[in-house]
Order: sequence, then C-alpha cells, then structure tokens
Amino acid sequence: MDRCLGCKCVFGGDFNVSRSSNATTYHTLDKFCVANRLVWLDLAPDGVNHTFHNDRLDRVSHSLIDHSICSPEFVQSQQYVYIMDDGDNHSDHFAIHYRFQLPCGHTYSHHSHSPESARKLLWDRADLTAYQSSLSTLLASVILPVDALLCTNSHCSLHRESLEAYYQDIVGCLSAAGSHYVPSSKLDIQKHWWTPELTTLKEQCIDITTIWKSVGRPRSGPINTERLKCKLRYKQAI
Repeated sequence: MDRCLGCKCVFGGDFNVSRSSNATTYHTLDKFCVANRLVWLDLAPDGVNHTFHNDRLDRVSHSLIDHSICSPEFVQSQQYVYIMDDGDNHSDHFAIHYRFQLPCGHTYSHHSHSPESARKLLWDRADLTAYQSSLSTLLASVILPVDALLCTNSHCSLHRESLEAYYQDIVGCLSAAGSHYVPSSKLDIQKHWWTPELTTLKEQCIDITTIWKSVGRPRSGPINTERLKCKLRYKQAI
C-alpha cells in the first residue's frame, strides 16, 4: 500500500475470518482498512448469508469468511455483495459478485465479457509461421506516436488519446492475425474427460439446488439431504 499511495484498490477472497468474530485477525484487518481508507462491502440482506460451507450428511457447518474491501470511491449507494449459490459449483466456497463503478465511467464486473463471445485460443493447433508473417505485416502499418513515446513528462496528459489509439491498433493487429491462423473454442466447452454421466449428475445438482432455494434453503429435512447426496455424487465423480 505504501508503494501505491494515491491509488484506488480492491481486495477480495478468503480472509478466513468472520466480521462478527472477536478474533485478533479481524481487528487487525479492520485497523488496516481504517488506516488505508478502505471499506468493507456489505452483504445483500436477501440471499445466502455464508460463503464457506461444509456439507456433510452427518454435520453441516457454514460461515461467512470470504470478503471484499475496496476504496470508498468504488462503492455505489444501495449496492451489495451477492453470494452465488449455484447448483453446479462443487467447491466448498461460493462465488461472490459485486459490480464496481470506476471513476472513469467504465463499468467492470465478472460479466464484462459475455459467455457467448468469450473464446480460448488454441495455440497448440496454430499455424505459427503464417501467424507471425501476418502479424508482422499488420504491425508494419501501425503509426508510431513518436511524440508520446519520447515524452519525458511523468504527469503528461496531452498524449493520452494517441497512446490509447496506439494500444488499440496493436490489439487489433493481434486479434486479426489470430482470427485467421489460431483456432479457438468456447471457454465453456466440455473437457476431454467429460462424460454423459457427469452431465446427468450436474443437471441433478442444479435441479435439486433450485428446489432447495425455492423452499427457503433449509438446513435439514429430506430436500436438503437429497441436495447433499447429489453434490457428493457429483463431486466424487469429478
């Protein structure tokens, strides 16, 4: 933090401590937030109230130990952290979602790229020789912002647009060459080890989790027991 004075920050993940705890770890973290002008992001009042869960048929325990803290400039009024208790998540930690509004006006979130358009480049199947040749030709046409590159003013704002255009031109060249000579696939494509049985188990987990959520997320009873059994079968199969 000392090396990034004046910067805006976001921290998130498994802190392994509850905010309601009286543990020394929490008080240390809270003092860190106060000293560095950071705020804790509040949990949505309507939804799951825990991020870690140890679901066993003989004993179920859960706690809220995954948190997000950030600079106050990123916090919008009436904005909350949402815990995503998806049925196909076989981890013992739930994912957390929060939508940040950055001062520059661009909004980023975990949905900043739609799943339909997100693709993975398969470099092991690429025609690297043709890719390199194509990329060299495309990059040769990019105009260098000489004045911006030679500027020695560390606080200069005059060349911001030309540097951004230069960056976008390079990215455009990389994308264009890659689209011709590097195969790609959807990010959610099934792995080579995926089987029809896993698809069935995944669908069962999603279905029973949907039912479980619709009846108020009970921690006991036949629906919860069946949910735990489905998750266990799915996790063991994975």
